[in-house]
Amino acid sequence: DNGMDINKIKKKGRLLNLLEIIDPSKLVPIIMKEPEFYFEQLKDLLPPGHDNISSLIEIVHSPQFNQAIQTINAAIYSGELMNICYQCELDPNDAVGDSEAEAFLKAIQAKTDKNK
Repeated sequence: DNGMDINKIKKKGRLLNLLEIIDPSKLVPIIMKEPEFYFEQLKDLLPPGHDNISSLIEIVHSPQFNQAIQTINAAIYSGELMNICYQCELDPNDAVGDSEAEAFLKAIQAKTDKNK
């Protein structure tokens, strides 16, 4: 269990914002439960020179990370969810939810589950 249950974080009656879900205050405790595992999973995605857990945590807290999440959030709510799924090599058929953010996260989860 990765600690993020989309059903527990749904906001009743309003759209989910990725920043509410992919937030350092939520991510860091999850990462720190199994730091070696998460670093191993993400190391190829990190910028050059970021080769340890401290660097990963630093990135999660960075303004650039926040801006990237804001950009993805804006794109999925502007009707670009399917295009983003294709660009991220996610199956658009898995992108189903009460909001675009939920659908995007479910598509990511489905790809992760298929790759296990």
